[in-house]
Amino acid sequence: MFLRQLLTTSCVGQLGPKAVPVLRADQTAAEAAREMRAHSHGSAIVCRDGKIAGIFTERDLLRLLAEGRPLETVLDQVMT
Repeated sequence: MFLRQLLTTSCVGQLGPKAVPVLRADQTAAEAAREMRAHSHGSAIVCRDGKIAGIFTERDLLRLLAEGRPLETVLDQVMT
């Protein structure tokens, strides 16, 4: 009942965004997966030299696993 009331009486702007994990391009997919889980978020922003270089998503993680690549692969090689 609480969810229904929240959805019918709140505007999207009132709900507040979740914190998005921000990682470096030289960090691993394993580190990204841990951060994404800790933040309950399906993606992480990847930065290089203080600028956004890409995004690492759950889909990127699944592709990495399907290809049999190790979780120690750096994000620079697998991010979108």
